[in-house]
Amino acid sequence: MFTSNCRCNCISMEQKLIELLQGANYCKKAKHTVALVEEHPELMKPLIGYFFSNDVRLCQSASWPIGILGVKHPKLIRPYLKKLVTELNTPKNLPTLNRNILRIFQDVEIPTNLKSTLLDKCFIIINQPKQPVAVIAFAITVASYICKDYPELQSELKINLNDLMDKPQSPAVMYRLKAALNKI
Repeated sequence: MFTSNCRCNCISMEQKLIELLQGANYCKKAKHTVALVEEHPELMKPLIGYFFSNDVRLCQSASWPIGILGVKHPKLIRPYLKKLVTELNTPKNLPTLNRNILRIFQDVEIPTNLKSTLLDKCFIIINQPKQPVAVIAFAITVASYICKDYPELQSELKINLNDLMDKPQSPAVMYRLKAALNKI
């Protein structure tokens, strides 16, 4: 009896999560979604599922709350870090997915076993001129964060960042470039 009540409660909470994600006011629904997952951490798993969904609207709606939760509650996102790295910069991804994945990695402790793959993907993003500004800016920060522990990689990062400095960049990217070069 207890199990079925718990299951019904979880299903209704998941339904509430979907309703929030499908709401009209993006900022408001993101805040409410974060609050709901904070109150019911078991909803993190379905939220991650929506984040990687083929349903574009659902994916976009889950993206901002995932980014916020990853920064505010790293323990909630930790079980999904490998999946986040795997999905980063895949061809099917919307820019919002890449942006929020990188946003998380600039604020969480990156497990050693994920650093090389994540760094490779950051280098690819940094060198793709058609990436959105925020995605490039976050990739620069994540790459510099990883390289600070690996002096042998710092020279490669400096070369990439200096190449970027020689090209016209947005103020956000220039700021991140200067900050990263000062750190390494």
